[in-house]
Amino acid sequence: MPAEDSHLMLEALRGYEPKTALDMGTGSGILAIALAKMGCSVTAADINPEAIEYARKNAKAEGVKIEFVVSDLFKKISGKFDLMVFNPPYVRTADAETADMQSIAWAGGKDGMAVINRFLKQAKDFLKPGGKILLLASSTDEDLPEMQGYATKLLKEKRLFFERLFVFELSQ
Repeated sequence: MPAEDSHLMLEALRGYEPKTALDMGTGSGILAIALAKMGCSVTAADINPEAIEYARKNAKAEGVKIEFVVSDLFKKISGKFDLMVFNPPYVRTADAETADMQSIAWAGGKDGMAVINRFLKQAKDFLKPGGKILLLASSTDEDLPEMQGYATKLLKEKRLFFERLFVFELSQ
């Protein structure tokens, strides 16, 4: 079931009109479905095969065509995209907490940035010239997370009782 972070990402998608998009960490498929309904050619990836099956069922119910890939970030992704969306695992966790597929969906490592940093190192190779990334991040303090190597624009912010959620637009 999509939570506040997914809905914040949906709001941030308004105004974008990509021809090709990658929904990394698709989960329920809510973002991939929204992109497909915009007329976009969408690839949706997730490390969890159960998430892919759930997203596939949701896409079928919505009558949209999406290419689904079980992949640990970009390992099984090919092509380049106008837009990437990523609602990553960002909860601060110890490594011992990531033993199963359910925890992998939310566990972001000691600083909450472990998966995000891996994604950012690889993403440039899959962006078309002029392409953008919409990335969700969280902070439990007043500092904004750093997106090293990218021009960063804050699109959305939502304060919750224990954290702040951000949607950034990143470009090269």
